[in-house]
Amino acid sequence: MYQNVLVPVDGSDVCLAAVSSALKATGPDGRLTLIAVVDTVSQLMRMGSAAANPQVTESVMAAARQTAADDIAAATAYVAEVDGTVAHAEVLEGRPGDVIVEYAIAGGYDLVAMGTHGRSGLRRTIMGSVAEHVVRHLIGIPVLLIHPAE
Repeated sequence: MYQNVLVPVDGSDVCLAAVSSALKATGPDGRLTLIAVVDTVSQLMRMGSAAANPQVTESVMAAARQTAADDIAAATAYVAEVDGTVAHAEVLEGRPGDVIVEYAIAGGYDLVAMGTHGRSGLRRTIMGSVAEHVVRHLIGIPVLLIHPAE
């Protein structure tokens, strides 16, 4: 059993499956932490030239932060409902893969459980894969990957 488990959340069904798996892997006195990462780089890239307008930028980022907060709230409620415990939860900002790796190392986590989205081929090459980044860069901490149900 693991004592300090980190689960990045994004509001997807596969994310809740990762939370469920993390709960099963967490010891009775273990701690479960949920994080949602607002991808600031992707948000600004999607905005293109509109990113030059500070009001537009702040509006888009506020919406992204709210979505992340909603994702965290849903995952926290799921933990309370399924396990009867309270998970520590936090919304962070940056490049998701980098933030997850840095947070896991800094927090001394002994497991990271996360969902994948089943992208392959060209979609994965173009969009990248947060799970793949975490697996490649998180040295010394096991990563439990949960694939989406067919």
